Amino acid sequence: MDIEKFQDKWLFQDHPKSEIKNWVRQLHYFYFVRAWGGHNDDGDRFLVAFSYSSKENLIGTLSKLGVQLNILLPDTPRPIAGVSYPAAEFWKFKISVRSFPDLEQPGRTKINSFPCHIYINGSKINISISGTKDDNFYAVTTKDFEVCK
Repeated sequence: MDIEKFQDKWLFQDHPKSEIKNWVRQLHYFYFVRAWGGHNDDGDRFLVAFSYSSKENLIGTLSKLGVQLNILLPDTPRPIAGVSYPAAEFWKFKISVRSFPDLEQPGRTKINSFPCHIYINGSKINISISGTKDDNFYAVTTKDFEVCK
């Protein structure tokens, strides 16, 4: 696959190269992800992803971070594939972990009182940080960087 090099103008549009280099040098787990642009829910963020080996390992790992997973009962309403829902109605549905449909995705939550977004995908736990300063989840700030450190 041939991917053209991103233009510096776009890559460093919101943060100077020196600032991003500083982030790279100081962060041990998180890394900066620049938004592709033009996609729904696409924003800059800091991200860390790590794997888990079993349902028990997933629950235990998140518990160590202070995150408790909610159990979804079998009669929990779920969207029906192919049915269109108004946004307000759709957002009432609980999102399940694909590998474990009885567990709810953590979504927006907190670790050590810091806001984050957790999404479990396949065998990975993805934790992203953005919007710490101003609830703008599509851009990162120095405050987000400090949270990641």
